[in-house]
Amino acid sequence: MLSATDPVAVVSLLKELGASVRFNTLIEGEALFNDGFAMVFFMFFANLAKGESTSVISVVGSFI
Repeated sequence: MLSATDPVAVVSLLKELGASVRFNTLIEGEALFNDGFAMVFFMFFANLAKGESTSVISVVGSFI
């Protein structure tokens, strides 16, 4: 099973504890990066399972 982490509980707790906005933004940005990374790798392995060829450039392009 492939899944990305879910930062909702962490961000909620940080807001409750009064953490800085910058730190919350950092955590949310890292979660967004993880979600994008998981999606690109899912697409890569799905294409691989279908027998389609994939290049490094297409993977990097998908991520960007």
